[in-house]
Amino acid sequence: MIILHGVTGHAHENYMEDMAYRASSDGYNVVVFNHFAPHGENDMKMIDFGDNSYFDKVIEFAKKQYQGAYPPEIYLVGFSLGGNFALRFIGDACKSKSEGKQSSTEADSIKAIAAISNPFDVLHTGVKLKHTRWGLYNKFLYFTLSRPFFKEAFFD
Repeated sequence: MIILHGVTGHAHENYMEDMAYRASSDGYNVVVFNHFAPHGENDMKMIDFGDNSYFDKVIEFAKKQYQGAYPPEIYLVGFSLGGNFALRFIGDACKSKSEGKQSSTEADSIKAIAAISNPFDVLHTGVKLKHTRWGLYNKFLYFTLSRPFFKEAFFD
């Protein structure tokens, strides 16, 4: 099982660790995917949630980690924008396959996807959140996403 966090999250969020613990307790082999550089490193590179071209490598990694494990299928669990990312990944692979184009080589390994509280239309959701409750979510989002960059620039 590969678990993906949302846009302001990271691999050590409570909901991520809880999901990993519960899945592991139920017998699943778990990989928690972090869309950001690990906390504490100087490289503040953030992965583009709109680009899923590298995700084959993540699935390859999970398969190598648990080579010979049963069941061999991959399950994706995505929270918020991580759910959107997972659905787009499999949707893009299916679309490419139906059009006869080269698609993700690893997408066929995916048995099921659970997308939890994901925005299906990211642009519409963003506009709606900007005008809801005085834009508090946008302010929180800006603060959360910019904090590591400001810390890196001003406090080292």
